[in-house]
Amino acid sequence: MLHFMTNQDVWPDDHTTISRRIRMHMGDKLITHKALAEDAGIARATLTNKLRDSSQWTIADTVAIAKALNKSWLWVMTGKDGQ
Repeated sequence: MLHFMTNQDVWPDDHTTISRRIRMHMGDKLITHKALAEDAGIARATLTNKLRDSSQWTIADTVAIAKALNKSWLWVMTGKDGQ
């Protein structure tokens, strides 16, 4: 039986790795939490909680962050651009 993920489902990857990857990219590009949250259309507190691994990444958040960083969702999840 197929299971389709919804926005409330979370990615089955190590969330610490996802958060670390995003934080490293933010540091390399000098992107602030405030700027990334605004560009992604999510609350700054939500972003901060996810980057601190206080809450899990949802599909919607992952896609929004990827778009804001001009990266693929695959990069957010795995560190690979899939090209």
